[in-house]
Amino acid sequence: MGKENVRFYSFLPLAHIYERANIQFALSLGSAIGFPQGPSPLTLLDDVKVLKPDLLALVPRVYTKLEAAIRAQTINNTEKPWLQSIFSTAINAKMEAHAKKENEHTNPSFLVYDRILGLLKKKIGFDNVITMTTGSAPIAPETIKFLKAAVNVGFAQGYGLSESFAGVMASSKYETESTSCGAISVTTEMKIRDIPEMGYSAHDKEGARGELLLRGPQIFKEYYKNPEETAKAVDEDGWFYTGDVACIDSEGKVKIIDRVKNFFKLAQGEYVSPEKIEGLYLSQFPYIAQLFVHGDSLQTFLVGVVGLDPTTIGTYIKKRFKDEIVNQADIIEFFKSPRNRKVLLDDMNKSIGKHLQGFEKLHNIDISFEPLTVERNVITPTMKIRRPIAANYFKQEIENMYNEGSLIRNNNL
Repeated sequence: MGKENVRFYSFLPLAHIYERANIQFALSLGSAIGFPQGPSPLTLLDDVKVLKPDLLALVPRVYTKLEAAIRAQTINNTEKPWLQSIFSTAINAKMEAHAKKENEHTNPSFLVYDRILGLLKKKIGFDNVITMTTGSAPIAPETIKFLKAAVNVGFAQGYGLSESFAGVMASSKYETESTSCGAISVTTEMKIRDIPEMGYSAHDKEGARGELLLRGPQIFKEYYKNPEETAKAVDEDGWFYTGDVACIDSEGKVKIIDRVKNFFKLAQGEYVSPEKIEGLYLSQFPYIAQLFVHGDSLQTFLVGVVGLDPTTIGTYIKKRFKDEIVNQADIIEFFKSPRNRKVLLDDMNKSIGKHLQGFEKLHNIDISFEPLTVERNVITPTMKIRRPIAANYFKQEIENMYNEGSLIRNNNL
């Protein structure tokens, strides 16, 4: 890297294959490695301010919270319009420059804007950060575009699984196409399997789309003492069925759309990708910290289990309802009112603008603080939602929301 005393912030569980690869890379550089005070993303910025790392490798759900926090201080800072205007101009200029093909491998320089964004970097402890990377799950392209511009550093997205010993591809730091995971590595083969029931084909005009299959020397041989699952995952020709839906563009770059098992169909026949929806709400609305989106083929709309952000929700209530409530139990009681929940839900839907179609927007929500925890087994240590388990755990809440019905049916969404 051409720099001495490089620091790496290790936030993810050490047993996770993604973090094992990150640690291996950090050690190969002779990096000092800092570890978090706890597993919650809410303390991440405090850790970063102390460590001042050069490298950050996190998962999408952590980056969406980081994006929401930065947006609240900059382009969404309505309490200080002059700051909002300055940062909006600087960040938008950087995003426009990053979108140009000639800037795919460089960070365009703006004398004034770079100084303004440098103040933001210093405030959040990103003084030394030169690269951010993500993997393990799909991330909203809007999140990558925004963070790359606001923090003014490179942002690479990789793809891999435990079965492929972590990464088999990665984008460039200043990739113009923010959904890209880059091209496949030289040691790996890939191909696409058609998914006709979802309308995906290797012959689509937009680019080959379907389930991503991998083959190569680094792909696992078998699941330990589980020949049945091994036979389901690897065919007789050695192709590993990843379970991920991918699109391959004309340059051979791969975009991961979602998990095959994560898609579900609503009663009207529309397919929905919950991870995409959750990522957008979490990145655009800074007053929630967690979200589990649910829908099924017997219902015509989506519902969500919402975890409020304890550090910001009091400010929202005071600003939106002219009420001052601090106690968490009182806040939950406050939002038991359908009228108050409708106001919150309307604001959530307004925050995502036209990024989602009408059928992808939430129609009812259940509200609490930190409903998704590892202890409840509804999320993994890397904050991926265990959807079947979560749906069963929140079965009563989901049933109550559907019985209550849509809170936004009269809205023009």
